[in-house]
Amino acid sequence: MFTNSRALPAGDARRAAAAAGRAIRRLGPARVYKKIDSALRGNIGPELEGVMEALDLPLSIIAPAFPDQGLGQLRGWRECCVVHDMAYWRGGTWTERREADLALDACVERLTGSAALAAGIYAGVRVGGSALWPTSFRWGYGWLRDRPYAELTPLELRLADEEVERWRAANPGAPEAPWKAARTPAR
Repeated sequence: MFTNSRALPAGDARRAAAAAGRAIRRLGPARVYKKIDSALRGNIGPELEGVMEALDLPLSIIAPAFPDQGLGQLRGWRECCVVHDMAYWRGGTWTERREADLALDACVERLTGSAALAAGIYAGVRVGGSALWPTSFRWGYGWLRDRPYAELTPLELRLADEEVERWRAANPGAPEAPWKAARTPAR
């Protein structure tokens, strides 16, 4: 639900967010995701207060992007996340998921020098990324049906490769899919 409240005065932004929260409450969702500006602009506090009040929530968790990495470009360790997301989109075995999560951990630590940041991200994807969770970011989320941990069939492999190539053609400079890089012989 778009409230277009970033530039409103704080009170108006809070009221707009509360109205959206009340409308959402009538739908009876199990969870609510409130998008905020990744550069932390606008009325974040008043909007969260309005939504929390409308939904009678005692707590909210704020997890913005990292504005210092730049917006809209693959800079810094953001590429680590894109490659990891491609692996999660594709899915596969439990071992492939663990390898993708370990690769993300190593990539973030290598590019930031922060073992603590890498460990925090790793813990988050290990807890929240299971194929068994009914989330939009679970392992294997690219398939229209719930997909357990299992090897991809030859047809699924071909479809995944074709879809990634279409995406890469539309996004010049996008990284290679991690499973394709693993199949490419070293020179």
